[in-house]
Amino acid sequence: MDVVVKKILSHMELNRGSWSKIEIMKMQLGFQILIHNIAMITCILVLAKVLGIFSDSVLLLTAYGLLKMSAGGIHFEKSLTCLISTGIFIVCGVFVSSFIKIKLSAVVLIYVICIVALWIIGPQGTDNNPISKRNYKKLRYETVIISCIYLLITICSSAKENEIPYVFLIAIVFETISLLPNKIKKRRHCL
Repeated sequence: MDVVVKKILSHMELNRGSWSKIEIMKMQLGFQILIHNIAMITCILVLAKVLGIFSDSVLLLTAYGLLKMSAGGIHFEKSLTCLISTGIFIVCGVFVSSFIKIKLSAVVLIYVICIVALWIIGPQGTDNNPISKRNYKKLRYETVIISCIYLLITICSSAKENEIPYVFLIAIVFETISLLPNKIKKRRHCL
């Protein structure tokens, strides 16, 4: 991955002119994250296609990813660990969502518990990507709004189609759980 990033940066440097060292480091990190995410999502979705759970995997990955961007939580330092754990979560989450049958009232209660927990313990940054005090409040509200949208989708789907989309529930429960390790260690990673 580093080779690809360095080639992209050297091409950009030739066409753009000179960049400061900090700009180059920011671009390098940005490209590494982009390439990592594209590779990880591609691997997970190829596996999902092979297993016949592609559309639900896309939905769960998107729902979880949106929450993760605003709420933060646990991040793995190695790309392979991230790929394996996210892949297991997506595949298992889709399979679990197809087997569970919970009454809507219980689903709403779980949502409310998770939303309150996300409000109290979220959002959380990482050592490499701490949350500024300025963004903290904004991310907290974004997390709650996204969670409430998932709850609304669940209620409307249940009322209209008499079917509960459990993938949204799985996404919010897992995101809430992913915030606990840093809360237990009492770290928020704020600037």
